Amino acid sequence: MTLTNASEMIARYKGDLFDKPHRDLKQRLLDAVLDQEIERYDDFLALLAEHGQVRMRNAGSADAYPNLKLADALKGINLKDHVFSREFVALPTPEKLAKLAADTAPQYEAAGAVRPPRSTRLRISFTGTTSAPAKPSISTAATPSPTSATSRPHRRTNCSPSRRSSGTSIANL
Repeated sequence: MTLTNASEMIARYKGDLFDKPHRDLKQRLLDAVLDQEIERYDDFLALLAEHGQVRMRNAGSADAYPNLKLADALKGINLKDHVFSREFVALPTPEKLAKLAADTAPQYEAAGAVRPPRSTRLRISFTGTTSAPAKPSISTAATPSPTSATSRPHRRTNCSPSRRSSGTSIANL
């Protein structure tokens, strides 16, 4: 299989780089940047101007981004995605392709905390009788495994507190 241009290459590796709103337009813009090998931000802004009115949001600050208002649209589209940033557009096309291929590789965003072993988790149990309200108790002691001879099935009742205090059981209802 032979890939004929940069957008075909990235399309082979891409997941969904963009969220639902305006996904097609953003993908077409990225494809144009790759196909035309745009490496200057001014050339990128000129490409945007071909599609509609371009304004810079947060102009003069480090987090400035373009806003593209199409001719038939009521609102503009904020192009905050990293592929439309000044830093990304200024990269040579092979580096852009390498970054996009790395960005679309499946990976964890951040390592999560390791869960404690089952025997050290908190155990919450409710103790009480039918004539007194249940009181929760929390313990961090080692909990028996479900296959242990000392384990009992958990008893659940769906009685309201008023029925529980009157001594009425579910079977009598």
